[in-house]
Amino acid sequence: MSELIDTRADDADLAGTTQRPVRVLVVDDDRAFTEDLARGLRSDPGINAVDVTGSLARARSVVSARPPDVVVLDPGTDGQRGLDLIADLDTLPVRPCVVVVTEPDDPGVVVRSLVSGAQSWMSRDAAVEDLVSAVTAARNGEVDRPGVAWGPVVMELMAQRSARHTREEFVHRLTARQQEILKCLVAGMTRAQVAEHLGVSPHTVRTHVRDMFRVMGVHSTPVLVARASAAGVEGIPRQR
Repeated sequence: MSELIDTRADDADLAGTTQRPVRVLVVDDDRAFTEDLARGLRSDPGINAVDVTGSLARARSVVSARPPDVVVLDPGTDGQRGLDLIADLDTLPVRPCVVVVTEPDDPGVVVRSLVSGAQSWMSRDAAVEDLVSAVTAARNGEVDRPGVAWGPVVMELMAQRSARHTREEFVHRLTARQQEILKCLVAGMTRAQVAEHLGVSPHTVRTHVRDMFRVMGVHSTPVLVARASAAGVEGIPRQR
């Protein structure tokens, strides 16, 4: 994707103004979307330069050479790895603000973005004027979002908190060894495979599973695994 740069920052310097240039980096692999957004950003008198790229590698190069003040980021860039760029921004002397652009009605991505360090978000089907407004607000340390937009995000945060609490309550009732065995069972291992994987005897595995039945009030391994999965317990990665 080609890079678009507005050179008004240099013109302002030549005119002797003291206004600090505001640079925006747009990271999104949807060319039509980025061109419309860049056009809108360039028309804003408070924005002096705009860089546009559709890859994280190019974005990292731009960030290193010309640190932006605001990054407009699509989390889906480069195979859903867009949020990885935020960690790179943390290493800059002055960390840019981040506005993520998400698909409509996807509060899960919004929450992950905010947890990763984004300051604001906008739906990619929003009007260009609203996107520009969000960028300007982020540059000023504000979140320019209508009240109605917070509802799904708050509900998602509450749901994640509830699930995390349930998972923690579930696993905290088990010993460290029982948690290891449980993760193996959730991954689909048989008791014999669990014993081999953990280097313990099958009798030890049977004893721990029986104790987990008692603690959790269940009477079979499938029910134990189902309850663990519902509580958010993840199985260990299976070796190939």
